[in-house]
Amino acid sequence: DWLFLEHPTLLKNDDNKKLIEYVAEGIIKFSTVYGETLECLIDRVPTIKEAMKEFEGIWYRFDPTDGIQSKVGNDTWYEIQAVDKVIYLSSNVSKIVQHPPFNDYKAKLQASLPDQQLKEVKNTTATNIAPYQQKVSAALGKTITIEVDWSFTSHSSVSKDSLSGIGNNLVENLIKWTTTNGGTLISSLEDNQFLKQAFSESIDTIRYTLDPTNQVNDTVENLSYYKVALEGRVLVISENLDQVHNYSLYDFNKKLDKVFSQSPTSLLLQSKCDKVLQDKAQTFSKVAGKDIAMNVDWSSFRDSAFELEPATAVEHTKANIIENFLSYGESLTYLCNRNPHFKTAIVNCVDSITFKIDPDNKVHPGEPTFYGVYLSGKNLRVEVNQDRSNLNSYTNLSAKLEKVLPSPELAQAIELAEKELAKYSQKIEDAFNKSIPVVVDWSFTSNPQVEKEGAKKVVENVVKNIPEYGLTHGDTFAHQAGNSQIKGIILNQIDKIVIQIDPSNSSSLEGTQNSRFYRLSLKDKNLLLTVNLENYDYRQVYPGFTDKLDAVLESFKPKPAPVSTPAPVASTPTVSTPSASTSAATSSLVSAPVPTPTPAPVSSTPSVSTPSISTSTPTPSVSPAPTPVASTPAVSTPSVSTPSISTPTPTPSPNPAACTPTPNPTTSAPIPTPTNTSEKVVSIPPVQEIPATFQREVNEAVKNITKLADDIIKLSKPLSFIIHWNYLNHSEVGSNTKYVSYMQQAVQWTTTNGMSLSYELKDAATKQAFIDKVDSISYVIDTSNQVKCTKATAQSTWYSLHINDQRQLVVTINLDQIHQYQFHNYNIKLEAVLATRDIKIQNEAR
Repeated sequence: DWLFLEHPTLLKNDDNKKLIEYVAEGIIKFSTVYGETLECLIDRVPTIKEAMKEFEGIWYRFDPTDGIQSKVGNDTWYEIQAVDKVIYLSSNVSKIVQHPPFNDYKAKLQASLPDQQLKEVKNTTATNIAPYQQKVSAALGKTITIEVDWSFTSHSSVSKDSLSGIGNNLVENLIKWTTTNGGTLISSLEDNQFLKQAFSESIDTIRYTLDPTNQVNDTVENLSYYKVALEGRVLVISENLDQVHNYSLYDFNKKLDKVFSQSPTSLLLQSKCDKVLQDKAQTFSKVAGKDIAMNVDWSSFRDSAFELEPATAVEHTKANIIENFLSYGESLTYLCNRNPHFKTAIVNCVDSITFKIDPDNKVHPGEPTFYGVYLSGKNLRVEVNQDRSNLNSYTNLSAKLEKVLPSPELAQAIELAEKELAKYSQKIEDAFNKSIPVVVDWSFTSNPQVEKEGAKKVVENVVKNIPEYGLTHGDTFAHQAGNSQIKGIILNQIDKIVIQIDPSNSSSLEGTQNSRFYRLSLKDKNLLLTVNLENYDYRQVYPGFTDKLDAVLESFKPKPAPVSTPAPVASTPTVSTPSASTSAATSSLVSAPVPTPTPAPVSSTPSVSTPSISTSTPTPSVSPAPTPVASTPAVSTPSVSTPSISTPTPTPSPNPAACTPTPNPTTSAPIPTPTNTSEKVVSIPPVQEIPATFQREVNEAVKNITKLADDIIKLSKPLSFIIHWNYLNHSEVGSNTKYVSYMQQAVQWTTTNGMSLSYELKDAATKQAFIDKVDSISYVIDTSNQVKCTKATAQSTWYSLHINDQRQLVVTINLDQIHQYQFHNYNIKLEAVLATRDIKIQNEAR
């Protein structure tokens, strides 16, 4: 490698020629054919001769800084390394002219060459491992690689003479014991389907390694001299070298169990316990006269503070916590049989019972302090301190239940209410020819606000008023049976109606002002009718019920195939440019786009503004001039050359992974930046895109949106707001004008309500990023409902944000979710597209 000659510290010209001669006659000669060097060693040492067959060349390198310090032998000025199929001999430059002998050549060469004895041990071990690899692979139903990490052989404490014995012990003791002996891997895979699944999904390779320094000191289980760990998809089994002869590796399965995020042993025992629990649930349900579901919160058993073995913990749960609560002494079964009040309260207020362990022993709800009983909704939760999980009785259970279950008087009121509800269930069944029970979630009765109002009074009024005026009277739920389309959806999508009372009076933002005291939603085929506590005695037909139900069921309506109508070729319009004297007056106007003649189908384009130029699009007989508007935000409604043709505008197709819909080229014209701080643009597409039935509502909505734009501009900079109304042509919208107010509602929620744009602009970093990256805000409705933003919670996947190359902040919303009145996670999505999340976190830490 002649590059060393270019180093500035070396001699030049003729002296370099001497160096070249010295390299050939000195270094190369003395390291190959002189003394006990390469040629001599190949002739005399068979292992070196055999090893050299794997190499294809020798490279000589020279360090002009004399920085080589070899650690092999006494001659530190040169070193030998074998890399891939090349031997590198590196020397300090100062030694070139000295013609030194290459002392320690044999030691250096042997240290660099692969050891033939080690090679033989590796080959033999690989052959002996193969049967175990086949057995493990067969047990799993997938190919598993078993390998040995031989790096320990380079340690000074490992002699070459011991390699054969180490290799034999590796196979016969460590590998054999952990895979096939006794209750180890293969037998466990056969007995535990959870272990088999976890192993198969997480592991591709088993690697065995020995520690020549004997530093393994594992704290998991009893034997500390070996450990089991999961590194990526490799199961690493490490053992101290001085224990490789030991053929007993007890507790291997317990160590293996710990490497998974969920213990396969615990999952197996939980599965068995759950079966016992289901038997107990069936037995107790017969006593209660109602199906009561039961489950265990197993997450508490995986807490780091929980010291019991999984098997012991599960056994305590099954034998003590569950059985004793239900069957032993003053148990729940005993109380229900002896006290009708408890039975009635359980039937009316409890649908499920959950058992939980507290690993920190912090349950102290009064005497006795080791367990507590709580009611959340219709779930009765039993929590027991871990240190008393072996209890054999629940003393004072009746007193604890009385604190969480309704009083006898309230229980009786609920019992009468349930009978009254049956009448309304029958009315709805008669209307739809299907059983759709009406039930009430009575969990609200324990709320302090309800107790202040008088729980019994609230219960009586709830059952007397809400089913009557909210479900069966006037044009409410039962009335929908007259609409064949809605009726069909109800029959397929609704199995139960659940009435809920909201003690927090969180008014719905849907509908008109007088209908915001209640809301409708659909969950797991349950129609939830939630009414504010302050309106529980409302005695009129619930206003706006049909519209709210229609919005809830919108996504289940059939979607017709889109129809595309080609537009005729448009004539070339005339562009008029006002004189300089009028340009200032027209600076705040929104101008209509100038269409370009083309034989292809044409989709309408949203308007763009040019502050100093006003452009109009004439019809064949009229060329209207723009009218200046002073000091108010301008809203344009331009005309087009083919007013009789309405061409549907295709909607963007979102990219679910990136949450970045591809903007529609026909609705993404460049948006100019306004020239003064008070200027803003609320732009709408040409008139032909908006059906006449919506024109009045659109004009009103634009006025309101302009006010919202004002607020954002004051907080940031001049902006354009672009509203794509073309979705109003979609067949699902029909003539329903509420879809216009939905758009206004969407703009309001994303700009000024809650943790929206105005909230985020209060943060300096976010505000600066917004000013730097955004010139306009565009709202697009995806009529194909393909937006599925995965960078959010499930409740906010239906809309996405992105900034396109025209510096537009584009808000894309699925049509079937446009009615939503809360844009959850808007702040998180905005911070993601502005890349300000990390900056905000850092600022908060400061």
